[in-house]
Amino acid sequence: MFAKVIQDSFADHEWNNLYRLLDDLDLGNLTEAGLVKMLSERSGRSMEELWIEVRKAPIINVELLEFINENLNEFKVGLLTNAPRSLVERVIPEQIHKFNIVMISSDLGLVKPDKKYLN
Repeated sequence: MFAKVIQDSFADHEWNNLYRLLDDLDLGNLTEAGLVKMLSERSGRSMEELWIEVRKAPIINVELLEFINENLNEFKVGLLTNAPRSLVERVIPEQIHKFNIVMISSDLGLVKPDKKYLN
């Protein structure tokens, strides 16, 4: 979602520098609101317009969630994600509590594939 906003709002030669902001978001060094504000200021697009794009729901693997729900008693299931907590809670709020362990990069200050993430 943020990557699409960057692609739609900026010239190709600016993408790499702006994609680095996504790492800050994943690490928890930048909030979604902070990133939207920064992108709005740099692009000249309104924050409201950017929020509409950012909040478009990502594609959810419904089959995987159904499998997890059907097998919760048989397996321990964890969620490891580089998505910021605010996004996870917005996209799968009813599902997050079903996981045995939840590791969100912005909470840990680490992103996959950093080996510390899994220790």
